[in-house]
Amino acid sequence: KPRGYGPAMLVPRCAVTAAAGRRALGRQTGGGRSASSLGNHAVVVNTLKADQIIRGVLVGGIDEEGRGQVEVYVRRDKQLFQFAFNRAIPGEKLHLQVGSAKHDRFKKKEAGRYRLKIHERGSASPDEVAPRCEHFSERCGGCTFQNLAYDAQLREKHLLLERRLQEYGLDSAVLRPPLASPSEFGFHGRTEFRFFQRNGLQLGLHPAGSPVPVPISRCELQPSVSQSAFEATLAAVRADKDAQAFDERTGRGWLRGATFRAGLRAGGGDGLAVLVTLATAPGTPEEALRRIAARIRQSCPDVLGVLWSLEEGEPELRGPGWRSGTGKPQVLLAGEARLELSAGGMRVEASPEASVRPNLLLGDEICKVVESLAEVQPGDTVWDAFCGQGTLSLPLLARCRRLIALDRSEPALKALKRNAGAHGLGERLTVVRMDLGRLSELCSVVAGLPSRPAEGDSEDSDAEEDDDGAAQVPAPAAPAAADALPRPDVLLCDPGRNGLPKAFRQILYSTRVRTLVYVGMGRPLLRDCALLQRRGYELRAMVPFDSHPHSPRLEVAVQFRWRGVDPSQSDSDGEGVAR
Repeated sequence: KPRGYGPAMLVPRCAVTAAAGRRALGRQTGGGRSASSLGNHAVVVNTLKADQIIRGVLVGGIDEEGRGQVEVYVRRDKQLFQFAFNRAIPGEKLHLQVGSAKHDRFKKKEAGRYRLKIHERGSASPDEVAPRCEHFSERCGGCTFQNLAYDAQLREKHLLLERRLQEYGLDSAVLRPPLASPSEFGFHGRTEFRFFQRNGLQLGLHPAGSPVPVPISRCELQPSVSQSAFEATLAAVRADKDAQAFDERTGRGWLRGATFRAGLRAGGGDGLAVLVTLATAPGTPEEALRRIAARIRQSCPDVLGVLWSLEEGEPELRGPGWRSGTGKPQVLLAGEARLELSAGGMRVEASPEASVRPNLLLGDEICKVVESLAEVQPGDTVWDAFCGQGTLSLPLLARCRRLIALDRSEPALKALKRNAGAHGLGERLTVVRMDLGRLSELCSVVAGLPSRPAEGDSEDSDAEEDDDGAAQVPAPAAPAAADALPRPDVLLCDPGRNGLPKAFRQILYSTRVRTLVYVGMGRPLLRDCALLQRRGYELRAMVPFDSHPHSPRLEVAVQFRWRGVDPSQSDSDGEGVAR
């Protein structure tokens, strides 16, 4: 599209970001920096008034949501304000209009509250490229900035991480250059789409913040075999007279969505293959579903098998690791459900119900990074918390004396046991299914720890953890006290985007693990790193890797070493000091 007034409609309003990291919509909450300390991309104005135009504002970086950030220093307020705009990329210049400017007439010294919008887009960024995907302009929800060159994406995500490390007081850590994805397209090992009715049956995605799905004909993030399976699935569904998309408003229909899992062919075969999972609502006509599965297999030889996942019940009532409220494995409709992944050079069978890392091409590199940071010795006891199906566990299992895998997901733990046995490592593995967010459970299975939390500790979870309804899931039985787990020499944890539960952090403070390797992303990771560093763990190294090209997310593997707690350290966060 030509540059001008048209693209300004993409961003009807902007968000303002505080220096302390809090976000607010339509007003600012940070600042305090002098004009002499501003960066080259900041714009200095005397005041901001309604309908005022500010021309040539340079986008200087991105925030956690991938929005382009601009900085405006207002002399009247003696404060620097940061504004974030969707689809604005670093290096681009914007002409901004003040939508609203509010000042408290009784508190003259307080800074104003401002809302800016894009009046016109000026010069393009030198790193801007043409998006490869035809659906990028529709904001389908899959990519944040596909119009930014991949080298520039890595640079901006690395700079964002450096800013956040400084903000959390972690800038003394050794931050290595990020590992790039071998390919910026065709990397996603698992893609999921929703069925809906619009001029016939469609498969699509939900734009961010919108309940209306966007029909998709091609997704550039998934491998070519997944795209072929996508096209075969859509054609098979459209060809069946009984196929009907589920409508959440009326409750009619039965086809909810389709998931495409790419991986290596079982048995050591070369090339990629796909498993297709059809998610349906209760009342599904099984005969029609089997006809659709047969058509998919017949028209696409890259599809190894088609499975059926019955989705029922609300998400908060489902068991951990289970898509279905019934807690039953997926049903094989056609073919075979055998797909393998590569984990540090080891072929492992992937469970259809268990989660996998998003980047299919980075799996071996991530395993090598974790191995090097863990520094496992032959006589070590290793814990792998939040282990999933063990793509990071198995390479460590081959090096240590004993590995204890802890997770809540039953399908994932079963897959880990099968893979360990297949590689002749089953005797070294101990699997424990438990809720790692419950302090009472953790204390009962760790040797030498008290059976109840210390005074001042709390079993209450953090406000930002466990958004998948874990609190409603009945906890599995913990091992008896006589079978208490030994303390680990090395502990690996990969808790996901919400970070470590508070209860598990308290266990880390008490166990004093020699080497701790933490894989995570975003502010929850930085929060946990800051807390662990204050409780006796020394942050040694950080290795970022880009598992999500075209998005602001950057995963990081962090190495900690136990060094002891400073007696003068204040207990300001109420989590209890390690003793």
